[in-house]
Amino acid sequence: MAEEASLRHAGHPAPHRDRVSMGWLLAALFAPPIGWALHLITNYALASRSCYPGDVPQSPTWPEGLWALLTAIDVLSLAISLAAIVFAYRAWQASIREMAQHESPMVETGEDRTRFLAIWALLIGSLFFLTVASDSAALWILKTCS
Repeated sequence: MAEEASLRHAGHPAPHRDRVSMGWLLAALFAPPIGWALHLITNYALASRSCYPGDVPQSPTWPEGLWALLTAIDVLSLAISLAAIVFAYRAWQASIREMAQHESPMVETGEDRTRFLAIWALLIGSLFFLTVASDSAALWILKTCS
């Protein structure tokens, strides 16, 4: 009974939840992987079809405009990840002191969920930004259908 009273006195487990939109936070979590998947699928489909329309390569060079299109897709995917990183960082800053006055372990009481989701969105966005950037390096290294 005393434990229930102390939990009621502690307040909501995520008191700063109104500072950050949960929809935008979930978008920051899921947009970078979706952007990477679309980048990977479209780049593979466009490059493989234009370089290998059949069993043998069509020509050693890419069709005109394909390199610019692939680069634009890469830049768009990088921009999605970067926007998610910026939003997640701002959300993390807004909720950084969410339950700082409490002494109980967060695992037991479920506190700081806004901050938890923000830090994961920051990590996921950073990971997929690096993934797309390293995959995009192939466009600059291999400028032909080789």
